[in-house]
Amino acid sequence: SLMVTNGSEMIRYNPSSSSIEYSNTRGLSWMMRYRCSNMGNVRALTMHKGEVILCSDQGIYVSKSFGMSWMKRNGSDRNFTDIQDMGSELIATTSDGHVYASSSGGFSWFKRR
Repeated sequence: SLMVTNGSEMIRYNPSSSSIEYSNTRGLSWMMRYRCSNMGNVRALTMHKGEVILCSDQGIYVSKSFGMSWMKRNGSDRNFTDIQDMGSELIATTSDGHVYASSSGGFSWFKRR
């Protein structure tokens, strides 16, 4: 998914402007929060333990400010195609069908399949 919620706020990635946007109007209007021009091809967003996690072809990026600023998560250089929050773990897939799990918020990954 390219959209997550944080309480009443919706946060999404807009591919036409390569930006993170937010809405407090249940999606009726959107405001730009961050331009993602240096993050590569964005593939998915998820919320995990209070962080917004962005999955791109250049790795995993994390925002602790609901999309206002981003840091690349070290150790996340795999080419993930999707990422999901599973409570205590992040689960990510690669284009060759492998599934990886992280219980460290994306700092380290273990191949599941």
